[in-house]
Amino acid sequence: MIDFDNTSGLFTSTQIGNTIFHGFGSKKSGGGTKIETLHNLFKTMQPTSVVIPQQTHSTHVKTIGKNTIRSGILKVMDTDALVTNISRVALTVVTADCVPIIYSDREHSIVGISHGGWKGTLQNISKNVIDSMCDLGAKKEHILVTIGPCIADCCYGIYGMRLDDFEQSFSADCIVTSGNRAYLNLVKANRENLLSSGILPINIDQSLTCTACDGARFWSYHRDHMLHGEMINFVMLR
Repeated sequence: MIDFDNTSGLFTSTQIGNTIFHGFGSKKSGGGTKIETLHNLFKTMQPTSVVIPQQTHSTHVKTIGKNTIRSGILKVMDTDALVTNISRVALTVVTADCVPIIYSDREHSIVGISHGGWKGTLQNISKNVIDSMCDLGAKKEHILVTIGPCIADCCYGIYGMRLDDFEQSFSADCIVTSGNRAYLNLVKANRENLLSSGILPINIDQSLTCTACDGARFWSYHRDHMLHGEMINFVMLR
């Protein structure tokens, strides 16, 4: 189950619990690219490092290890997913309709986060994250995955080659048709990716909130046809 805290403006998953500091942001939690947002979010937990990827809609995953980490803000180029097994390292991505996903193996103290739009979903960025976590010692049967708020199939129309690609790569459940229009369910598509990558169905939590519909709480590139802001999403081993 995913809960919303009106004070912090964060969505959190009850399955992850309190052992791992995490959240999916909203307008209330602040713009994801603003330093003051990071300061406000992490002033209590005081991470030694906050990792910010330059997102390019790739499937690149960066492992943040002892040889990579440094104090303060660490910017990583051309990356859309991060994993680490180091405590007090905050991994972040920003979204404004795309799919934020948080991964955690509490037993082996390994976490990850990814940003995926239609490109990352089609190319299964989740598999790369899971493989990178397993390289650090995680076990697929222990990995808990939470799919955060993103644009839903009520709003996300697709057509042409993009529609063809998704129809060929995913089940019919991921495509909703209305008249002569087709709409993509990114949550279902990413869930299929997670299952095919070895994640247990019981270990997948997901948001049912549409970022394009809920203008009071979310920025939406699709709704506004321009980028007014982005939500911050993060995970950190305590």
